[in-house]
Amino acid sequence: MAKSDDLLKDFLNGFPEASHPLDEERFAKYSIACAEEGKYIDTSAINQNVSPERSEELVFAFEWIRQAVDCLKNEGRL
Repeated sequence: MAKSDDLLKDFLNGFPEASHPLDEERFAKYSIACAEEGKYIDTSAINQNVSPERSEELVFAFEWIRQAVDCLKNEGRL
């Protein structure tokens, strides 16, 4: 099982609809793992657990995180 799979479970078992710093950290860790593994976040699993508005926010956040990870990789910092 990929690291991102475990981190997705952690995120979804918390309070994925919340914007509490701990929940945002769980999502950030999940997003970073996905970006490092070269895969997209599991939007179907996320959509089952959050509102459409929150899902849109998370997809937008992932795009930024993925770009940051790619930049760091390209600079040899990851």
